[in-house]
Amino acid sequence: MSDSRLAEVAVAALHEWDPGELWPLITAELLRGCGGELLIHKTQEWTEESGVLCPWAREGTQEDIRLEPSTERLIRTGHPFISPSQTPNAHRPVTAARLVGERSWRGGEAAHLLHTSLGTRHVLGLPLPGSARPLRGALVYRPREDFTDAHLDFALRAQPLLSGIHRQSEILSGWHAGLDPAGSGTDLAAAYRLTPRETAVLALLADTLTAPAIARRLRVSVRTVHKHLENIYRKLGTQDRLATVLKAQRSGLLPAARSGRG
Repeated sequence: MSDSRLAEVAVAALHEWDPGELWPLITAELLRGCGGELLIHKTQEWTEESGVLCPWAREGTQEDIRLEPSTERLIRTGHPFISPSQTPNAHRPVTAARLVGERSWRGGEAAHLLHTSLGTRHVLGLPLPGSARPLRGALVYRPREDFTDAHLDFALRAQPLLSGIHRQSEILSGWHAGLDPAGSGTDLAAAYRLTPRETAVLALLADTLTAPAIARRLRVSVRTVHKHLENIYRKLGTQDRLATVLKAQRSGLLPAARSGRG
């Protein structure tokens, strides 16, 4: 899978309003590029007993697979991708077999459970860059042979895109949920010709984040953030942060409850 295809997915993600539609975009490409058959996104904290497990297939669709409780616990704990101290390159993609050793992995209970429940034998851990624990990110599964060096190289190149989609999904989900009625902002944003990315920046602006802080949150340059802010000011007909947030609140683009902030 070429870098140009990853760039196409990144552009498509930046123009997608529905957070739920962001995951199929990256899922299909990760599975193709990594040679996987199934993928499970792990973007929230799980415990052994809680956390929704939704396997995705290559077509970017969710699979209805009933897992045994023991397999669910195995996946939720992130075994064997549990502690950053397990490897000096904790936030790089790695396969379970390479992490614990091919013989140990193939002969272990974890590989047996995955084969019984998912029909797979190998798993690749693709952590979100900078996450506190490497099991936050994506788990990619495949049958038969382990993932190759080329698959791992692709996963490494796809990491920034996975992180960006995760952050964009979080911000847009919070923005949609905070409006009254929930999810009513897309038409309003379109009326002002705001893009989904500019809307995400606007939401962070209302959270009193500075341009450098927004840049860190979105993992982009400060210059890119300033460009987004210029576009937002121009489209809303405002001159500064405070006027922009207040107008967005009055128009319904931001929750009115934030009127005391900024």
